[in-house]
Amino acid sequence: MTKRFAAAVLRSYESRFTVEEVTLGAGPADGEILVRIAGCGMCRTDLAVRRSAGRSPLPAVLGHEGPGSWWRRAARTPASASATMSC
Repeated sequence: MTKRFAAAVLRSYESRFTVEEVTLGAGPADGEILVRIAGCGMCRTDLAVRRSAGRSPLPAVLGHEGPGSWWRRAARTPASASATMSC
């Protein structure tokens, strides 16, 4: 299963973020859940990654302030797993 979506991508520490279409590969791995994100924002934590110059691998997809709903659970993931996201 592959999904395509728009994402803020950082390709260089000297350049601005670009909004690009990216592809998410296979579904969740064991012990993970897949969350359908309704929207996503960036905060100062994401901007700090850009200022970290060389400490984070590039290219990077940033943004983590995302509300969403549980969509798919991988094998060997407890049924009680929840989609909790925090900053």
